[in-house]
Amino acid sequence: MRDKKSVAWVAAAVLVSVCALVVSIWTGVGQRAFNQEQVRHNDRSFEEQTRHDRLSLKPILYFERAMAPDPSRSFVGLYLHNAGDGVAQIDSITAHIERIEELGVSEDVLDDLSGNTEPMVALRAIIRAVYPETPPIVARAGFPKALASNTAICMLAIRTQDFDGDWVNAIQLVLSHTTIDIAFRSLYEEEFEETFVFP
Repeated sequence: MRDKKSVAWVAAAVLVSVCALVVSIWTGVGQRAFNQEQVRHNDRSFEEQTRHDRLSLKPILYFERAMAPDPSRSFVGLYLHNAGDGVAQIDSITAHIERIEELGVSEDVLDDLSGNTEPMVALRAIIRAVYPETPPIVARAGFPKALASNTAICMLAIRTQDFDGDWVNAIQLVLSHTTIDIAFRSLYEEEFEETFVFP
């Protein structure tokens, strides 16, 4: 009888061991599937976070025509703003003058500007040709390589103390014939191109 009891205990022990092995394998398979789903979810979360970061750090450039004296500013003129939360890494700024014959600018001025690679310097020369009595004009030679978030930089202006309504009319006239293209990048190296017109 003792042998039958021993065999029964051994059989029970083997059965419990097999059940424990099955439960262990089943748990491992379930845990692996759960872990794979977590990895997929984390990858999606990382991609969503990266997309959010890129959008939240996108530079947003625009030009402001500040054509009236303002005590908080030293200059009256054209300002380039970055209203985004990211830094704009500026690659190029080009200005195109359309229908220039309507401005009454002489051929000599146009010849002098033919090789000019400084857009604001060229605009300054055209404004002076349109309105020779222009007070001294500040024109940014070249362009800023980077423009921090929520900042502005004066591109073409006169000092507030030299404000002249005729100058405002002259710059408005020249800008109405001007298109400015800016190529810039975000901190994530995303490339952008913006075209600005001044109706």
